[in-house]
Amino acid sequence: MKKTTQKNLWFRRPAEGWIEGLPIGNGRMGAMVEGGINRDHMYLNEESVWAGYPGESTRTDGAQAMKKIRECLFAGDYEPVEELVMTGIMPKKRWFGSYQVLGELEIRSLKTLEYIEYERNLDLDTGTVEVRYTGTGEQGTEAQWEKEYFASSPRQVIGIHYTCSGQETLDLEIGLSREEGAKVTSPKEGCLLLSGQCKDGIVRFAGMVKAVFHGGTMKVFQVRQKAPPVLRIHGARSVELYVSARTDYNCASYEAQCEKDVEAAAALGYEAVKQEHIREYSGYYSRFDIGFEEQESQDQENVKNLTTYQRLKRLRNGGKDENFYALMVNYHRYILLSSSRPGCLPSNLQGLWNHQIFAPWESDYHANINLEMNYWPVEGYHLGECHQPLFDWLQKVKESGEKTARDYYGARGWVLHHASNLFAHTAPCAVPAGLWPMGGAWLARHLYEHYLYTGDRDFLREQAYPLMKGAAVFILDFLTPAPEGVDGAGYLVTNPSHSPENRFYTKSGKTTTFTYGATMDFEIIRDLFLSCLDTIACLGQEDEGFEKEFAGRLAAALKRLPPVCISPRTEGIQEWIGDYKEADPGHRHISHLYGLYPARLITREKTPNLAQAAQETLERKLSNNYDGQGWSYGWIGCLWARLGEGERAYEALSKIVKNHAQHNLFLEAHGNPQVGDAQGIPAAVLEMLVQFDGEKNILLPALPRQWQTGWVRGLRLIGGLVIDMDWEKGKIKSLTLHREKEYRKYPLIKPGEG
Repeated sequence: MKKTTQKNLWFRRPAEGWIEGLPIGNGRMGAMVEGGINRDHMYLNEESVWAGYPGESTRTDGAQAMKKIRECLFAGDYEPVEELVMTGIMPKKRWFGSYQVLGELEIRSLKTLEYIEYERNLDLDTGTVEVRYTGTGEQGTEAQWEKEYFASSPRQVIGIHYTCSGQETLDLEIGLSREEGAKVTSPKEGCLLLSGQCKDGIVRFAGMVKAVFHGGTMKVFQVRQKAPPVLRIHGARSVELYVSARTDYNCASYEAQCEKDVEAAAALGYEAVKQEHIREYSGYYSRFDIGFEEQESQDQENVKNLTTYQRLKRLRNGGKDENFYALMVNYHRYILLSSSRPGCLPSNLQGLWNHQIFAPWESDYHANINLEMNYWPVEGYHLGECHQPLFDWLQKVKESGEKTARDYYGARGWVLHHASNLFAHTAPCAVPAGLWPMGGAWLARHLYEHYLYTGDRDFLREQAYPLMKGAAVFILDFLTPAPEGVDGAGYLVTNPSHSPENRFYTKSGKTTTFTYGATMDFEIIRDLFLSCLDTIACLGQEDEGFEKEFAGRLAAALKRLPPVCISPRTEGIQEWIGDYKEADPGHRHISHLYGLYPARLITREKTPNLAQAAQETLERKLSNNYDGQGWSYGWIGCLWARLGEGERAYEALSKIVKNHAQHNLFLEAHGNPQVGDAQGIPAAVLEMLVQFDGEKNILLPALPRQWQTGWVRGLRLIGGLVIDMDWEKGKIKSLTLHREKEYRKYPLIKPGEG
């Protein structure tokens, strides 16, 4: 079959605001390209522009309240617990500071132009945005204007290039601005400097733009007295802009470094900077590709002639466009590559892109699903290096989390609650549900997963295992035996506990969040302990006595954990230690199915009864006015795929596209963008193509009828293999194995094989 997929997002008009813009990013710095004609406007971002102070939303006197909370929960006295949490655990400042926009870059045309034909395009193969339009200029003749934008990782700048054809010239006004906390100066010829400090915070920041023009003149201009300076260019044939941004979070001489960045790029020259960017970027991006054969129909429009939004709208109206899902996979590879590079911070709730001083949910790191989902598909779609920012950030979390473990629980090891930030905040905060100490244990599975794909024993020994062990040590200290006379008596349980972010009815008929022993906790804990034991066995091949005593403690604790139970009431997976009635049967979280996905504790082959109960759980959720959001349907897609239900997985992805995708294919949750959550889409697609059950890799385990013919290139498997695969009518037509580093030999199971 002909292997072609559209590798771009494109539109026939400029963006109307930030949410319609096209994102560019180099991991640390990004911008949203709106591509305007007379006003070309971009919001600029630098990953460490955060308000707040280290430790501002923590307290050190939570241990006594924690003791009382535990006593109440074991006694079934739920009523005072939430008040105790709010007064004895939560800090006075309930929210730490938000991730913030750096500033705005505005390029105004000093001539009024009208366009006849317009195209705005994000080329995923090159990581560049291009804008082209034609119109009639002041000379009365038709001319063409072209603009390019990209974010270079090698040069740490955003590059912008304007040209025009014929007798036309460029007359532009270039300015930088910020809503608050910054000033703009012109420290040297052709440059503007935005500098400031986050209000209610310690981070100082700077952004610089340098203009290089060919033909014409340029001067610094003030529109009015005390107004910030702008650059005015008249009569140019082409203009290049280089934009840099730094903060004192990790660069003491941040303003000087901005200048060095733009000057070095300008000295190299625009075309050289662009080609260097494309080579470096495509070295990552070109490793993987995917496509599906379209099902032909006489009334099907040629999607090549449809803009991205027209394709989206057509799908919402019932049209067919299977390669739109391939586009979504490739686009969100681009998103992660643009917002999570080695040496950078992890991708946050909005990836890297934010246009506000106070972003929704602070655009922070939510460790009760969102941060994890950001990285679910990263290894499979061949961008394992993009995992590294998460691992490096966890090193900082470990330091903060050790103090939180001591202060709140009297425990060793390290802990992370549900929300964090630039400063590696680890304590409970925000709302009662913020008292959820399982974030570190969940994120530890990403370390182990990276090893499973790469076989990198040095990484396992030096970075992964110390973090995994610290998370497990906290859990061992946190677990406590359930007393006689209560649900789960004699088992080691978590207390306090809740099932994010659901509530249940108590015996008195009231609803509550907190209990002890939520099912998700034990799934996470069992997953973590088993990963630690496998790691110890692996590293113990070089040292027979390696961690023998600790392995014994883990094995003993595993035997005392409560099992995952099937609810007699619902026939689904029981969500809490008791068979409590949930307040909202259609609640968006599916936390108690963690054991099915992302873990591999529940499988159709090894635990068929639990797999059937997991299916009952999903059916019940969806039949009770399910409060689905973009991220939650992504998780549901992954769960259906694990159950071998390709049609249901496809249906979940369709709901995301039809109900939650924005013009620029960012997803929304509760009316606001949550960019990283869209990684649930490629995660589900990969699960439909290949699954690992702990012993073997299964090919095409959940292929929907819509994708019965297709292909994938560069798909990474657990065990160290990379495969290229073509299939027709649900059967593999060709399979090529690349043994880059096959450290464990797992069987490959093809459709129809046992």
